Amino acid sequence: MTLNIKDKPKDGFERVVYAEEDKFNFYSVIAIHNTKRGPALGGCRYFDYQDFNKQEEDVLKLAEAMTYKNSLAELPFGGGKATIHSKINKKDAYSLFGEVLNKLNGTYITAGDMGTVDEDLRGFREYSDHVCNPIGSDSGLGTALGVFYSMLGCVEFKYGKESLKNKNIFIKGYGKTGSRIASLCKKDGANIEISDLEQKKDLIERDGYKFCSQLQDTSFEKIDIYSPCAGGGDLNTEFLNFANNKISMITGSANNQLDINEEVVNLELKRKYQIDLSKMKDEHKERIDSLKKLTSENIQKDVLFSELVKFLNVKVDQKELQEYIQKYYGEKIDQRTAEAAYGTLLRNKIADESMKTFKIKETKLSLEEFMKKGSQNHESSTHSH
Repeated sequence: MTLNIKDKPKDGFERVVYAEEDKFNFYSVIAIHNTKRGPALGGCRYFDYQDFNKQEEDVLKLAEAMTYKNSLAELPFGGGKATIHSKINKKDAYSLFGEVLNKLNGTYITAGDMGTVDEDLRGFREYSDHVCNPIGSDSGLGTALGVFYSMLGCVEFKYGKESLKNKNIFIKGYGKTGSRIASLCKKDGANIEISDLEQKKDLIERDGYKFCSQLQDTSFEKIDIYSPCAGGGDLNTEFLNFANNKISMITGSANNQLDINEEVVNLELKRKYQIDLSKMKDEHKERIDSLKKLTSENIQKDVLFSELVKFLNVKVDQKELQEYIQKYYGEKIDQRTAEAAYGTLLRNKIADESMKTFKIKETKLSLEEFMKKGSQNHESSTHSH
């Protein structure tokens, strides 16, 4: 049995490790995005990926998201994630994955995720110490409770009453999180329908829920809450076409729910930078990959930004803009500066409205400052031992 482990540089990541063992069909990718706050912490996903590119794309997105999650929670950890292709029998993966964790020497600490439960974490711990302690309940319960209380908050904000009674809730994914969300919602009086793979149909119906192969098969005329609790990328063009005037709120546990696909990125590159990828030479691939990643992130930010503007009904009128420009820029400015002034004024108004609407307490620390602060805390605690 020969385990091959190799690194492959990726822009924006401290380390990306690829591990293969052909005899048992073991294929794992671990991405360490950031360790400024401490060792990278994130779950290990065991999943039947369509191909290697999908596996790589998934782990990179998940690892980066963990950096922000751990930072915003002010945890002394950076962000990382691992994936194991489900070609291998899970129990056969324990020793191999444990060996990979040991090679990383504590720079990445693994935990539960889609496809991995407490039993698997105990299996990993037989071969490596760099695994979260599985004693107690698995991560699905805490996640489910967080989503459930988010649902209550959403309905209270929208309808004025903190109750799911008679609300129509559609849950995608009936795993360790989705199943618990369904149970919590059912106890609160909600009507529930669930979609998952066909092999889960009997279990879902035994538990008293209507099974649907996909969201489009729902019997609900209107859905109060759609809860994606499976893989990412559910909020795509197909979803939006179906959801228009049918779904009121989205509250789920899935990571990376927005789908920013290759076609959208390529069109944006052509529109914004006049770049036609079909005419690019291989030697420019690294630079183009970096630009595509940046463009994808910007599209996602623009989507969220525009939705927030619509939701808060924030507007900047001509008079406000003129007064702002005169105050900070003077009488004569070019078009680019005027656009920058408009953007700054709009962002300020969004921040003010958000804090009022969502009752957010103002913070003077940016995300980067959070990370820096966490890094200093980690260093000071290390020196004190």
